[in-house]
Amino acid sequence: MEKNNDLENLPVVSICCTTFNHASYIKDCLDGILMQETTFDFEVLIYDDASTDGTSEIIEAYQEKYPKKIFPICSKENNFSKGVRGMSFVYNIPRAKGKYLALCEGDDYWTAKDKLQRQVEFMEKNPDIVFTFHNFRRKEGDSLKNPFLYPPSFNKDVYVLKFKEAFNTQIQPLTMLFRKVISKPKELNVLNGDALLIALLLEKGKGAFLNFTGAVYRIHDGGIHAGKHKYTRISNSIASREKMLKYFDYPVKGELYLKLAHYYKRLAKLDFKRGHFFKGMNHLNWLLKYSFYYITRK
Repeated sequence: MEKNNDLENLPVVSICCTTFNHASYIKDCLDGILMQETTFDFEVLIYDDASTDGTSEIIEAYQEKYPKKIFPICSKENNFSKGVRGMSFVYNIPRAKGKYLALCEGDDYWTAKDKLQRQVEFMEKNPDIVFTFHNFRRKEGDSLKNPFLYPPSFNKDVYVLKFKEAFNTQIQPLTMLFRKVISKPKELNVLNGDALLIALLLEKGKGAFLNFTGAVYRIHDGGIHAGKHKYTRISNSIASREKMLKYFDYPVKGELYLKLAHYYKRLAKLDFKRGHFFKGMNHLNWLLKYSFYYITRK
């Protein structure tokens, strides 16, 4: 019986990268991806949202050097400004050929050469695990912070998260490897794509933490969330999860209710601190409503 060469040639991992005006950072991102030492093939899918600072030219140069590895889409118009959210869901994941997906935004980068190898090997041996993630460091300007401090329970080679725990754990998408088992509802646009990704995956199975540090999350003024006031960030988190509610059933929906109650509590505290008592009372009312919805499974 002849083997299907097309199937044999498929990459095991599809790495999805979205970028916009990351000329100062995109080389670090691509070098961190291309240094991966694996026993399997991987592809690099890039979506550039009409950068104007030379990012596209850098990507094109890398693509010319690695034509069988890098597959970019360089848009002529900026779709974020038109309201499109979740760029990898829209432009990268639908064309992914890999069994597994990994994410790395154009301003972040990987630091461990065996990142993908370790994650794939673990997931091949554990079919009940839908996604894995690992530790990371933050970088602000030239300051590289220590690895993120996870709870003591994470201090083992592998830690499988409980369902509720996964919604309250810092999971950076650039550290994740997940099975290609999800798709975004077409009409759902949310700014907090991280929350949507985790919710979609937890509908399918469990997540596991692998105890190594293998990536850097960069914080800079050009980031979508960085530089925004705390009040704005919390408001964005609320707006995203309220949009998500009608697309999920329990138990995910219940965790969304709890998160919304938590965020409204934080807003209320900020309101009262500023002397905005009417707004604070209104947000406390929403806290009570979502807590009630959680308890009654409304």
